[in-house]
Amino acid sequence: MKSVGKAISGIGADLSEKTVGPANEDRHNTTVLFCSRENRFQKVKERIALRSGFSVSAAYDGEEALWILRKHLSRAEIGRLVIVTEFTLPLRTGLELCQFVRSHPRLSEASVLIVSEEGDSRQCIDLLESGADDCLREPVGPREIESRIVALLRRSERKAGVRGHWPFERVEIEGLVVDTARFEVSHNGQEIQLSYKEFTVLVLFLSRPGRALSYDEILSFVWGEHSDRRRENLKVLVHALRKKISGAPFIEAIRGFGYRMRDSPPLV
Repeated sequence: MKSVGKAISGIGADLSEKTVGPANEDRHNTTVLFCSRENRFQKVKERIALRSGFSVSAAYDGEEALWILRKHLSRAEIGRLVIVTEFTLPLRTGLELCQFVRSHPRLSEASVLIVSEEGDSRQCIDLLESGADDCLREPVGPREIESRIVALLRRSERKAGVRGHWPFERVEIEGLVVDTARFEVSHNGQEIQLSYKEFTVLVLFLSRPGRALSYDEILSFVWGEHSDRRRENLKVLVHALRKKISGAPFIEAIRGFGYRMRDSPPLV
């Protein structure tokens, strides 16, 4: 556990507010895929393409969206990808698209924003627990959608900046194995599928066993930003993570403060 105990600093540092998504040289390798009925995201697509220079694709039903994603997977280099989808699509739902993305390791760093149905207060929570990176409830305007896309791209850039710089390569504790080199997690020999952010939070907890981590500290590490809304997203994220590793109850909630990884035998 020599490297595991090292303090992790600077990973959640904010980017300049003038930066819109990836650096200029990487913009040609950034794709935003819009999935909607009747081209409802047209204004957002135009603004994103004109202001940012990203590659923009569109799908008008779930099957077309899957076809575009499979074509994206066939590329030698994936690049950065953000999927913006309505929850209700012909042929497939936005949730099914999210599940497809989360099932492919090569899309592990893709971001998914789902626009949920009006009046369904629970749907966004369910979508975040199912792997969506962000969720907006109807009614929502093009400016807000655009701002969320830009925020997701900034987070994507942070991920690229820290890739390969995890605080440890592999740890095993009470049947839980985390391999950062392979981006793999298993418990008692059973593979556990985690989203990128779930994986990041788990690595943070494992790197600081027994230490109480505040909501803001975890938010800074994972999202690089602080807001009450992100705090709620964090609670949903940790709930999903604890559920997935339910046979290994290492993560303890500290009411009103944050979370802690229970003290355990040394990691190896």
